[in-house]
Amino acid sequence: MLRINKYLFYYVCDKDIDIYNEIIETIRQEYKTTIYKLTQTQNCQEVRFLIHKLVGIVSSCIDTNEECMYLCRSLLQIPKSTTDFTLYKSYIDLLTNLDRNIIGL
Repeated sequence: MLRINKYLFYYVCDKDIDIYNEIIETIRQEYKTTIYKLTQTQNCQEVRFLIHKLVGIVSSCIDTNEECMYLCRSLLQIPKSTTDFTLYKSYIDLLTNLDRNIIGL
């Protein structure tokens, strides 16, 4: 999902609240699904893919959560060739324990 232009978003949503609710619910569901998959996977390449997806989801929110983005950025600093899943695990735990109210999801 592309980053939503805040003014265009509010203009469209002022006209139809159902569109707003649908967009927010879609973002919420994508976030929950991605976090769930992160907690279930043991594959380093899959973790990297899901983190890239999570960055897209979080950055599509109107107010981007800096803590979540920092954790994602830190996680992606781990070399791609790494096969030691324990390096990823601590970041995944931090991401899944973030207060979802901060992110707005």
